[in-house]
Amino acid sequence: MVLARAFGVRIILNNFFLLLLVVYAFLGLLPEIIILFSIVVLHEITHIIVATGLGLKVREIELLPVGGVARFEDLIELDPSVEARVAMAGPVNNLILAVIVFILSRDGALDPDLASFIIQGNLAVGIFNLLPILPLDGGRIFRAILAGRMGYKRATDLTIILGRGLALLMATGGAVGAYLGRCNIIVAVLAVFLYVSAARERLTTAYVIMRQLARRKSDLMSRGVMPAHDLVAMGDVPLKEVMRNFLPGRYHRVIVLNERWVPMGTLTEDDIIDGLVEYGIDAPVASLLRARK
Repeated sequence: MVLARAFGVRIILNNFFLLLLVVYAFLGLLPEIIILFSIVVLHEITHIIVATGLGLKVREIELLPVGGVARFEDLIELDPSVEARVAMAGPVNNLILAVIVFILSRDGALDPDLASFIIQGNLAVGIFNLLPILPLDGGRIFRAILAGRMGYKRATDLTIILGRGLALLMATGGAVGAYLGRCNIIVAVLAVFLYVSAARERLTTAYVIMRQLARRKSDLMSRGVMPAHDLVAMGDVPLKEVMRNFLPGRYHRVIVLNERWVPMGTLTEDDIIDGLVEYGIDAPVASLLRARK
């Protein structure tokens, strides 16, 4: 649901969050959900402020029950350090707000019950968002850390596997806790939402990788120099497996070996990209060498 458009940025209310608002209003908890909504909005605004300061242009914002997702004109995933800094901004904002409200409540400037709810809300949103589950901030931070070591594709796959495992544990624990009267069933519902949302991240992986490779060529042209990274691959390995090992900020060369471990030839990133377009992601890397002859 599109709430508004401000400064060229679409503000979208996630359907699940809309349902949550309706349920809380029906239960007579409208003031509480308005406060929670405000906490989520401020959380997302902080992401936008940091992203804008880093030169990124925001296209739209989707407000979720536990935070939000800002989508940019440029793919922040192309630069793991930028993605990590933008992601960290939200939880840091929640911690700062919780501390400010605590100080104000100690001075008597805020009603203790109201202050307690605001503090708990900020801590809940901030801590929950630090879980290493995509599309939460913690999942983006975790992926950014891994991407610098193993490449975007493998980092995304590993983060999704970990996140879905944690989501299943949360769903099970939340359902059992609700049955025993220890926690709200909302915990289990949120876990299911996160499990399903992780699939959306996998759908964009191939697009991000291709944009990453295209941008690297542009960076090399503008900078004139870039660190190189050599890979060694057996000839029958598919191109998609080679790309799993591409690292951000590096130009890659691939040394192809036959079954006797004898070098058959060397491929560049351009060769890999051309091969992906012409032969597909499952083509063996040696087929690119044979095509040269």
